Amino acid sequence: MDQIKPYTYLLINILTILGPLALSFDHKVAYHKYWLRILPGMSFTALFFIVWDMIFTKIGVWHFNSTYLSGINLYNLPLEEVLFFFTIPFSCLFLYIIFRTRWPESEFSNRPTSFFLILTLLFVVIACIGYPGKYTFITAIFCAAISFIYWIVFKSRYLKVFLITYMVHLIPFLTVNGILTALPVVLYNDTENCGFRIYTIPVEDTMYSYLLLMMNIIIFEWICLSNDRKRNSIQP
Repeated sequence: MDQIKPYTYLLINILTILGPLALSFDHKVAYHKYWLRILPGMSFTALFFIVWDMIFTKIGVWHFNSTYLSGINLYNLPLEEVLFFFTIPFSCLFLYIIFRTRWPESEFSNRPTSFFLILTLLFVVIACIGYPGKYTFITAIFCAAISFIYWIVFKSRYLKVFLITYMVHLIPFLTVNGILTALPVVLYNDTENCGFRIYTIPVEDTMYSYLLLMMNIIIFEWICLSNDRKRNSIQP
């Protein structure tokens, strides 16, 4: 068991991606056909979160337990943490596309557009309450910003699919995070968060996950819309 410990986080990443990868070529979902469309969003979002993680690690918002790491680092981040920003979105977008196929946009494109405006204000309130805790404040501010961007770009389009995906993805996300925080692989400085936890998971992680998922979806859907417009423009 001691020989496996340094690969714990790496194995968690592999197990996270294993199911969606194995089912990518299933004809009902055909997830592999979307890979080129999800790659730009995954890459941009991963870069954003990697820089954020590097800063938060440097200033002591969280740190990592070397017992469960391979020892390969990108600056001050374990390789496994970098991979996390690809494996989690890859798996979550797999769920999103399944639900997107199940509920076509026409079924929910005319819903009220106030949802994300209300959510934006809610995140701003959370940021104010959570200040000066850096994790609470900054995560809530970013969530407010991305919710507002979503409203500007899509209004209520894809709202149902996003909400269903977010609620369902919390089950595997909290499971993975529960393992990471219970071992612990990741250790949080509680002076930088509100101190409320779901089991061993800081509640801010649910907002962190919201931001990670939404950034990927916005870029993915924007690429899909752009491709559709190009196709329509060249049709006679």
